[in-house]
Amino acid sequence: MGDHTRTTQHALHIALVDGFRRHAVVIVVDGREVYRRDGVTTDPTTTVADTFQAATASRVAHVAVFAIPGDYVASLDVDVARHPHLAISLVGESTVSFETSAHRFRHR
Repeated sequence: MGDHTRTTQHALHIALVDGFRRHAVVIVVDGREVYRRDGVTTDPTTTVADTFQAATASRVAHVAVFAIPGDYVASLDVDVARHPHLAISLVGESTVSFETSAHRFRHR
């Protein structure tokens, strides 16, 4: 018996950008925690707080974001095959903003 299912890994490039001010951030992709960090802060000169890459076997990945302080909880389904780049921003007291792209984001 051969394995007829071939697992393809898709790379999801995630950038934490605007609005992070010493936040504790957890990011979950397809039910698996891929990022947990305290003190995440946006650098005002680059508008980037952090970047990392997560792998998923799903073509469409479910991404959930949790950040405190504040009431930041949001999720998004991303077609990783078409849009492998995801930028996440915090807005106001409780809004998470997502931006997807087929290409790498250009920061200042």
